[in-house]
Amino acid sequence: DFVGIGEVDTLRATEQCRKAFNIDPDRVYLAGVSMGGYGVYAVGMHYPDLFAAIAPACGRTDHYLWQKLNRDKVEGFKRPLIDADNPIDLVENLRNVPTHLQQGQYDTLVDPEHSHRILKEFEKRGFEAKYEEIAGEDHWIYFKTDCYVRMLDWFDKFRRNPVPEVVTYTTYMPKYRRAYWVALDEFAKWGQRTTVRAEAAEGNALDITTQNVAALTVTFAPGLLDYSREVVVKVNGK
Repeated sequence: DFVGIGEVDTLRATEQCRKAFNIDPDRVYLAGVSMGGYGVYAVGMHYPDLFAAIAPACGRTDHYLWQKLNRDKVEGFKRPLIDADNPIDLVENLRNVPTHLQQGQYDTLVDPEHSHRILKEFEKRGFEAKYEEIAGEDHWIYFKTDCYVRMLDWFDKFRRNPVPEVVTYTTYMPKYRRAYWVALDEFAKWGQRTTVRAEAAEGNALDITTQNVAALTVTFAPGLLDYSREVVVKVNGK
């Protein structure tokens, strides 16, 4: 499913392409279909600062819906293992990554409800997202060229912002701990939902709110603040 070793392969192939070709780091995009559509969500949400935009097609977005599980009845030790790769739980990570979704109207393999649910989460937060439901089609829309034309046309509109003014990141494992100019160095408790919201604020300040974070690092990224003057950093109100 493009997590674990599949994620390692994806990142390694991307890095090898960077070394071999003259690639604009602000025009790197991630696309995939079916199982690869889920992989786009997972890898893109784990490493949002690598991509200018992503395009999952026919991808599942919620393991609990996919397996028809009652989330509240899943054993506690399994929950962080599922949630760490579960797109619907990591939506905040795509605040600065435009997302293009596609699915067939009559998809019999991945219920279109997967796309409907995550689209609502994007819209609720005001994130850049577009959903195209292909009328009369089943799961196999990616057998046709149009699927990829729509992806590429969408990508061409966007460039990565390497220093966004607001960073939000959710994780369940220390392996996934950084985005843009914020890194989560220590968790207060393993396996718990861990979040950060870091924002450049008025008064040449950074306003940071965390949950389950014992230690973090902020990189004073170029252009984020005026570093020739005093900088105020407020963490959880202090």
